Amino acid sequence: MIKYKRIIAVIMSCILFWNCSSYLVNAQEIEAESVEISDTETVEETTEEATENAVGTGMGLQKKPQIGISNVSAANIVETQEKYIRNLLIEADTVKNELKLSWENEETVVCDGAEVVLYTKEDKSDKTPVIVKVDGENELILNKENTNDRLQTGTVYYIDVKAYKVAENTRYYGKTLSAAAVLLDTPVVSATAEDAQYSLSWNKVAGATSYVICNADTGKEIQNTTENNVTVTEVANDVAHNVMVKAIAEFTIAETDMTIEYDETKYIYESESEIVTVTPQIVTPAVVTGVKIAPYHLGAILSWDASELATSYDVRRYDSTSNKWTIVKETTDTTYTDTGLVEGRIYYYKIVAVRTSGGVTAKSGVSSEVAVKGKKYLTGAVHPMYYGASCKITCPMYTTSTATKSVGKLQKGTKVTVISTSVGNRTLIELSNGNRYYISKGRLNYTSCKYTTMDYTTQVKEDFINDKGYWSKTGYLIWISSYTQKVNVFTGSQGNWKLHKTYKCATGKATTRTIRGTFRVHGKASRYGGTTYEKWVTFFYDVNSFHSRLYRNGKIVDARIGQPASNGCIRMYTDECYWIYQNIPLETCVVSY
Repeated sequence: MIKYKRIIAVIMSCILFWNCSSYLVNAQEIEAESVEISDTETVEETTEEATENAVGTGMGLQKKPQIGISNVSAANIVETQEKYIRNLLIEADTVKNELKLSWENEETVVCDGAEVVLYTKEDKSDKTPVIVKVDGENELILNKENTNDRLQTGTVYYIDVKAYKVAENTRYYGKTLSAAAVLLDTPVVSATAEDAQYSLSWNKVAGATSYVICNADTGKEIQNTTENNVTVTEVANDVAHNVMVKAIAEFTIAETDMTIEYDETKYIYESESEIVTVTPQIVTPAVVTGVKIAPYHLGAILSWDASELATSYDVRRYDSTSNKWTIVKETTDTTYTDTGLVEGRIYYYKIVAVRTSGGVTAKSGVSSEVAVKGKKYLTGAVHPMYYGASCKITCPMYTTSTATKSVGKLQKGTKVTVISTSVGNRTLIELSNGNRYYISKGRLNYTSCKYTTMDYTTQVKEDFINDKGYWSKTGYLIWISSYTQKVNVFTGSQGNWKLHKTYKCATGKATTRTIRGTFRVHGKASRYGGTTYEKWVTFFYDVNSFHSRLYRNGKIVDARIGQPASNGCIRMYTDECYWIYQNIPLETCVVSY
């Protein structure tokens, strides 16, 4: 009878053990994969030592973890919906490769022990999870020894903690607290200094979800990233920057029973690199090239190519009075117009590229030197030759070229300035008071030409031709400026003409005015005329042409150039009209204005 009672007791014990908590494994698996710690085992470590060795911290635990666990025999296990424990906190000590767990009992609850289960799969489907049983304590240190060497750096562990109470040889388990933890390796950082920035790179840390770059002196965050490299910009040059990289692992537990005051769904761990020091240095900009200078009315127009990395430019001018170079302008543009030059004096210019970056300024060497002579040029709009004239007879005045009703009359002999000789059937004139009117053609005696020996600047000339939209069948275009007594030769194409040459000339007199309009070169002759003749003739309208001054018996008989003197043609110096004869193709556009 006693024999049978013993057999029945053994059978009942086996049945009760089989009905234990759902994440306990069978006796053989427990023996292979779980570790029970006897009540004689303790960790002799002070609170100060635990705090000092806590490199990575989850939820800020700063407690002395102790272990004192009793072996318990199998007992009935009953799942309850009660909450026995709360505030599961975890420290990750990457120096000792330990996870330090702690939790609190709910008020009025006294637990007899707890089970801690480590999974490596987020869905907790591990076939052989690590199981550690704790009796009587609210703390546990997990390490390689008590996890059968399963605790590794870089592996994310999903942790369940379930406390129980024992009553009448039966275990009653409360709700499970869940968390996630990882032991992070230390990032190894390399740094490269650049201009007003630096680049950092490091090894990817297993288990890390992000990285934070920090100022090692202040602890302030500089930048964060999920990559293992970063470039930090807009930093001071010539300053040593002490920085470090923190590997961060952040986990959010969707369902938790924690009731702590701060974010109760997140576990955050970190591992800091060693401090690296990097000192950015400014890069000196390249020397300026492509410096050009164009004359301006008692001034100069400078332009140059942009210098790589330059943030501004110094325009330097040589002062012949002090025999020194001085900065006349600091500009961010690649052009500058200098004014106030003295007529007849030569001025020299150089450009220096400047870079200001990260609180430091660096300057390039000087550019090549350019020069200009102070000279007066025309300012204002381009206009043709004006003429002095007087009324031959009484002249009715009109406000427009097509008006039928006059607004007054000019008496015979009244002097006027002719602005335009032909506007339809009328002539535009200006009175001495500045008022302008239209009168019928053929009622004026032309008495003088109002011209100038000054010239337009290159920019004004190019703007005039391009703004008017003139085009040519060839790569050349010629503009006869009767007002300035100049022949201007351009190369290029419509909208993009560039001044190539400017020659002095003599246009028609007041009584034999040069025709205005747009024409085409239609013929050439090496000599034209009889006893009195011209050389190197290029025709652009009927017999109107570019040609030399008048010759007779091989000698120049009228040497005037730079003032109206011809019968309507364009007189030039012999070598200059020869250049046009040789180089300007037929069908080239000629603008007379």
